[in-house]
Amino acid sequence: MIDKIYKHFILIDKCADETRIVEILDKKIVKFISWFGNNIPIIGNIYDAIIIKKLNGGIARAKIKNKTIVTVRGVPQSIKINSQIKIIITSEKFDEKPIQAKILFSNSGYDNKLLNLDNLEKIIYLYFSKDIPVVKDEHAIYWELLELDNCFQLFKLENKYSFVDAIIVLSASI
Repeated sequence: MIDKIYKHFILIDKCADETRIVEILDKKIVKFISWFGNNIPIIGNIYDAIIIKKLNGGIARAKIKNKTIVTVRGVPQSIKINSQIKIIITSEKFDEKPIQAKILFSNSGYDNKLLNLDNLEKIIYLYFSKDIPVVKDEHAIYWELLELDNCFQLFKLENKYSFVDAIIVLSASI
């Protein structure tokens, strides 16, 4: 039974073989990420990387062990090309944009907090709005009550997203 429906919240809906995490504002979908089975998104994964190119404003391109190129934010000027760094993935590859990441520092409270979160908590922390309630629903009660199937279809049309592989990542500007 639902005690309260928040105006702005994150819904974790695990139904059948699919996990859906949805940010809802005024009964409308703001952000959505979904995966089937154990195909968890790489958001929140931590990798060692090598800086291959420095860009402006604390942004760099780096290569992880599987030769994937990622865009890294928060890179201080003191870090040079060919430096080895530790990164956390903040966004999957989308359209023509490479995977997005943030540099991790071992002495940072923010970064230490991330290391102590499980995969689901990392995805929520890195991808969704901060400091809003998180509601877990393993029986699709909220999904049905808020008619999120209809909201989801409208959300896809408004934002013109297509589905790639088993992972779905959708967001809209608020």
